Amino acid sequence: MFKKTTWLSLATAAVVVVTSAGTFAVYDKTTATASTTAVTLRKPVTVETTNFAMNSDEGTLTVYPSASGDVTFTIEDESDLAKQLDLEIAVKGDSGLSTSDFTFEVTQSGGGSVSGSGTSFTDTDIQASNTYTIKATVSSENVADKVAADTPIQFDVTATLS
Repeated sequence: MFKKTTWLSLATAAVVVVTSAGTFAVYDKTTATASTTAVTLRKPVTVETTNFAMNSDEGTLTVYPSASGDVTFTIEDESDLAKQLDLEIAVKGDSGLSTSDFTFEVTQSGGGSVSGSGTSFTDTDIQASNTYTIKATVSSENVADKVAADTPIQFDVTATLS
């Protein structure tokens, strides 16, 4: 069995454990939790649009072909967080054409001001609803020959708040 010293060591260890575990009484409150008052976070800002149609403009013999159409971007819950709406135009589809084959004009309906050139345009007077007329004009005679092949061309306009 155990020697006296072993029993004494075990008894001492048991007393230390009991003393440590019993330092606080049952009625002692040893934790606390702080809670915030109810908080409502802002809604996410969203930019939405739908597909738009571009129609071939009536041309003349001395002017390269062009197409134009109106696109509307609706902004919800912006609350003056953004300073501008950036528009980027791209050419899509299997036509073999790229943005460098066109010159683009962007005007805002209602007389707003849009700045930019090439394929990048900026509107610094953003509203809840923003309508733009996009005009794409063939940039050279070589491109006019590609367009004459009756290959449909798709233009994408991407709007980004910043």
